[in-house]
Amino acid sequence: MTGRPSDHLIPRPLRFELARPHLIHRLSETLHMTVVALLAPSGYGKSTLLAQYARSTSRPVIWISCKEDQLDPTSLSQSLLEMACSHAGAEPSVRFEVHQPATPTARRLASTLSELNLNCDFVFDEVDLMGEETLSWLHAFINHLGEGHRVLLCAYGPEKLRLARQLADGTALVLDTRDLAFHPEETASFLLLRGLKGTQQQVHHSLEGWPAGIALYAAGATRHYHPSDLVKEAVGKLPAPIRQHLCEMAVVRLWSEDLVWQLNISLPPDWLEQVLHAGLPLTPMGNQQYKPHQLLLEHLTRELQRRPERLQHLSEQAAVLLEKQGETQQAYHAYLQAQQFSEALRLLGTLLPQLVQQRDFRRLRELLEKLPDPERTPSLTTLLAHSLIQTGAIKQGGQMLETQRQTGTLSPEGYAHLASATGRQGDPEQQLLLALEGKEHLQEGTMCPPLSWQVASALLALGRYQDAEPEVQALLEHAEKLGNPQELGQALTMQQYLLFAQQRYSEQQKVLVRAVHLFDGLGLPNQTIPLRLMLAEMEGLSGHFDAAHAHLQTIRRLALEEDSVYLPQITECQATLADWAGQPETALNLLEEALKQAESIDLRLFCAQIQYRMCDVLLRQKDFPRFQRTLQEVHQLGAAVPLYTHYQTFFDAVLALQNQQDQQAHTLLQQVLEQPPERQYHTRALALLLETERRLKLDSTHTQHLLDRAVQEQGSAQVLQLDAHLLQTTKPATPAVPTAQTLPTLNLCTLGGFSAQRSGQGVRISLSRSIEVLLWLTIHGPSTRDSIVDALWEGSGEEKNYDYFRVAVRRLRSDLQQAFPEVDNPVPFEGNVYRLSSQFAVHIDLQVLQQATLHPTPEHLQEALDLYRGDFMPDLEAEWINVLREEQREKTIHIALQLASLKQQQPLEAMSVYKRILKIDPYHQGAYLGVLEASHQIGGLPAVQQAFEHYRNVMEQELFEDLDPNVVRWVQNMGVKA
Repeated sequence: MTGRPSDHLIPRPLRFELARPHLIHRLSETLHMTVVALLAPSGYGKSTLLAQYARSTSRPVIWISCKEDQLDPTSLSQSLLEMACSHAGAEPSVRFEVHQPATPTARRLASTLSELNLNCDFVFDEVDLMGEETLSWLHAFINHLGEGHRVLLCAYGPEKLRLARQLADGTALVLDTRDLAFHPEETASFLLLRGLKGTQQQVHHSLEGWPAGIALYAAGATRHYHPSDLVKEAVGKLPAPIRQHLCEMAVVRLWSEDLVWQLNISLPPDWLEQVLHAGLPLTPMGNQQYKPHQLLLEHLTRELQRRPERLQHLSEQAAVLLEKQGETQQAYHAYLQAQQFSEALRLLGTLLPQLVQQRDFRRLRELLEKLPDPERTPSLTTLLAHSLIQTGAIKQGGQMLETQRQTGTLSPEGYAHLASATGRQGDPEQQLLLALEGKEHLQEGTMCPPLSWQVASALLALGRYQDAEPEVQALLEHAEKLGNPQELGQALTMQQYLLFAQQRYSEQQKVLVRAVHLFDGLGLPNQTIPLRLMLAEMEGLSGHFDAAHAHLQTIRRLALEEDSVYLPQITECQATLADWAGQPETALNLLEEALKQAESIDLRLFCAQIQYRMCDVLLRQKDFPRFQRTLQEVHQLGAAVPLYTHYQTFFDAVLALQNQQDQQAHTLLQQVLEQPPERQYHTRALALLLETERRLKLDSTHTQHLLDRAVQEQGSAQVLQLDAHLLQTTKPATPAVPTAQTLPTLNLCTLGGFSAQRSGQGVRISLSRSIEVLLWLTIHGPSTRDSIVDALWEGSGEEKNYDYFRVAVRRLRSDLQQAFPEVDNPVPFEGNVYRLSSQFAVHIDLQVLQQATLHPTPEHLQEALDLYRGDFMPDLEAEWINVLREEQREKTIHIALQLASLKQQQPLEAMSVYKRILKIDPYHQGAYLGVLEASHQIGGLPAVQQAFEHYRNVMEQELFEDLDPNVVRWVQNMGVKA
């Protein structure tokens, strides 16, 4: 042996490593298994996953990196026993004799391990490199290992492993490429971690979730290398007889030994084992069949295209064979490769109906794009265009349909799809015209539901709700008459849009729930995406953030898998929830991401809505320059939609209120209430209108009643907190709303020392690092593990710091769980991000300083100054703490100076404020000048002289500093001897 097995050999985290909590959870929850096998080609993160598990588990882990001829059974057994005994604090009770047969050695080791008072995980990395004798030892070791211990191993495939008995007994777990490939959300998280946005869906689908290919793309190496080069290198390592003929397998999409024989391809008997061991990306599909990765197929196809006659011959053979086997989709592709287009079209006719019914637009697009343009009928071209629009290629699909329109070959359904593309690009007037033009092509007495849908959609966007009602009613009646549940679901979807526009929210929710149940029952989850979006927003308005996030998590996965055009709306909804939860910075970041997603697929109309949302947040943050810039940009985008003008009206009303222009604000808010752009603005406008009526001493009884009813329907008054700074006479808690939805609150005091309380009772946070994690998540919002460790340990990525971090998080969870037993998980870890649960609120005293900075009324300024008992977290010395400490100190001084300037007519109070400043910063020139001015107001020159002498004494005798020349000059000008 060149080395000994050890837990010290566990690989350290890669610099950019994606945490895979769902897989680690599977490994952690299968401790009853005797063996866990990760079987996949190279590049699927097998070793990385096992290392993540080994670093995160509390169980003793012994890591064995397998190298052929380096691990003989005797020395391997002795080393494993010594390491296990070291973890148990015991001495090895046996020694293994050299050259003892493998099976008895393994049996004896397993028996000895059973006597230990702890359980171990034995990780064998790269089992493929084991020699035959050591493999025999491994199988015997697995067969005799006592309950509680476990073997985890990784290999390219199952060929060298004998696990049938364990699988039959239910004591073995196998994870293969389908488990180890990145999910769409993991691809998005990994690319975002590397600073790449806007291409997540395309990258995921083109690389089929292959971790190594995604990592190469994310590294920016595509200027020099492409993920396909990984495939090319692996193929190049194969023996010549395999390398020469493997390209002939490009004609089929599922590989097997039988297929090689049936197609008469001259590959040697062990070709599949060799291909697997070479690390080529293949996914086991059962029955000894493997699916090659798209990159591998593309590489082999390029090789085979150099022999066109052989390509056509093999493709024809494969097509006939696959069709006989019932593999219709594979046969379709084989006929296309053989250029047998009539046969391909025949099979396509059998594939399309089910895909259309399932609205599987990604697969429809994949099938139809492969068909050459001259072979597509007008109806197939229309269907392809529709699939392009539904998967984000709106402009491309729209252009295809417009070409058909110009040539007179566009069907009524095609007009509906073209109207849809036009509406999504921000032109509802043209959307309506196209839908009505399509209706003119219908035969008398017939109905085309997609056209009626587009007419209704355009009318709603134009604010013509009354005109939209007959179209919606016609859709419902038509679906009911036909008894078609899918069409009924579509009609209900449009009906809920109408009810939303008419502010009939209770009815809307009932229709939403009915439609979701209908589509779920039909097995059409993609159809629920827009519906669950609405439900998520309703849950958020009610303060049920966990339920809202659950809806979003469900539909985000669907949207990523299908390249859905709804992905920007999902991200925008996440931003809205963050804004309502009091996280404006997180909201702005998510809105920017949503804007990029919408721009990438040319959703002009939705881009306008996103930017209006950004304006709302920016206005509340008083970032007026950025607010004005964004408003100017968005005006042209949303000009075609009358409803969008009410965003501007709402902002004008807010600005009028801020400037004490109550009558103007009253008029503008009444206009907003006539047609609010979204439900939250209806409730917020009512609260602000109530405020203006009270300021203007108008009768507010009716408005109070409307506000009470609106909040009652929502189930929470939380959204009113967004405008709390404007509500001087109307408080968010004023409406008579049940308080059952009020969240329990953790109050954090950080100025002058740390304390945490819930309802006046102290909450103990046991570790200082746990306090830092809590403060970081409170101040910065959801964060990755790496970003938190980087801040708390000042850039040191040592493994021990990650261990400390895990302890800190675990203890923080435990401490918060004791204080909030009703909260499921106080510090959830989802999507590679830690956050504080939305089941409780957190209030930190720094928010009072921020409130005073944004809204410097005398009351807010005084409250903030009274709150400042000392520096931010004086007992902690992390760099990020020091930076924040200095920021809060400067902010407090600025607040105090503002307060003192408001008290110029009360010199004694002003003097007190200036002295508070000098306690914070003894060198502050402005505070000394303020003391001198207040002294002059109180006692004339003698008082100034006395104050100046005190200043001189402090500077020269206590601080050993020179006098500030500006202060000296000022007192001399006053006639004081200096």
